[in-house]
Amino acid sequence: MLVTAKEMLEKAVAGHYAVGQFNINNLEWTKAILTTAQELNSPVILGVSEGAGKYMAGYKTVVGMVKGMMEELNITVPVALHLDHGSYEGCLKCVEAGFSSIMFDGSHYPIEENIAKTKELVKICAEHNMSLEAEVGSIGGEEDGVIGMGECADPNECKAIADLGVTMLAAGIGNIHGKYPANWKGLSFETLAAVKELTGDMPLVLHGGTGIPADMIKKAISLGVAKINVNTECQLSFADATRKYIEAGKDLEGNDVDDSIFSANAVTVVNFWFNGCKPCVAELSKLNELNETLKGMGGELIGINTETLDGNKSGIEEALKLLESQGASYRNIYFDSDTEAGRYAGNIMAFPTTILIDRNGNIVGEPFLGGIDNQDNYDQLLEQINAVVAADSNNK
Repeated sequence: MLVTAKEMLEKAVAGHYAVGQFNINNLEWTKAILTTAQELNSPVILGVSEGAGKYMAGYKTVVGMVKGMMEELNITVPVALHLDHGSYEGCLKCVEAGFSSIMFDGSHYPIEENIAKTKELVKICAEHNMSLEAEVGSIGGEEDGVIGMGECADPNECKAIADLGVTMLAAGIGNIHGKYPANWKGLSFETLAAVKELTGDMPLVLHGGTGIPADMIKKAISLGVAKINVNTECQLSFADATRKYIEAGKDLEGNDVDDSIFSANAVTVVNFWFNGCKPCVAELSKLNELNETLKGMGGELIGINTETLDGNKSGIEEALKLLESQGASYRNIYFDSDTEAGRYAGNIMAFPTTILIDRNGNIVGEPFLGGIDNQDNYDQLLEQINAVVAADSNNK
């Protein structure tokens, strides 16, 4: 379940470390961030800008996606779903949609209006058990059309906002969104120290985390920063990897079954199965026995589990357990569903199904339906196999 950012940030302040906020822009980003956080046993904050929220079909869609993914992936680390640089109206929409945390960016308003709107949201967040981030002093660069010059916040204004009861505070200290220019002057630790002195143990937020040198990051944490936002670095990495993938022509490559699998065998017996199919599991040991017979005939048996297509990790793990439990050690392979072999597997209507493939990669005869743990079925299949092997011998 989603949690507020309050507890994780209080622990970060006490432990002198920072929690990362990583912005999500689609399903792939969300999955990568959640699985990495789980792997590292780290709390994480998923940031959603108003632009990204619109792109992903609205805030309710985002909440449903994140909650569903956490359940399916068994994510157990603390996860907060947080609106990043929200308008007042955007904040209200995220409250309604089920976010666990919001940021109200009132830095472009006069301080009096920033205080008034923040005060209203403090009350609303308390009623809905949500955490609230406020901002004083605009962050440099552009975020969803809001352009900041990278100014330094007034520590007294920061205290005025902090005293309203917000959960965390983003104070401008010369940081910017996007890439840092070569002539960037660095973070103003003098400003950060002054803010820290007036706000006490209030968790402070450092926006624009991409490109800030590690020593500055560490010093900022020592001065009360407990949350660091990262988006640009993920954007750059994603764009670079995508560009290289396409330029290398990998988007045009299939991951189909290589014909070399068949060329070395007089006959290749391919058995299609899936984990939840009882007849499929029942014949695994008999298939292993058949594979040993095939080896003596210059052939091989290969298993294709349709739940392992596209490298489905959970499907592969379950298939391996079933194979081991039945003492089946013959080769099983998987491949992309969007290939000729993948589409063939996807169109199979009855399981188990077994096909025979000759040395040239051609399917021979009709698909064989039914489990070969039945002796009559086994004998019929073996008869077909002998015919293919005999034909292969005659063609040499």
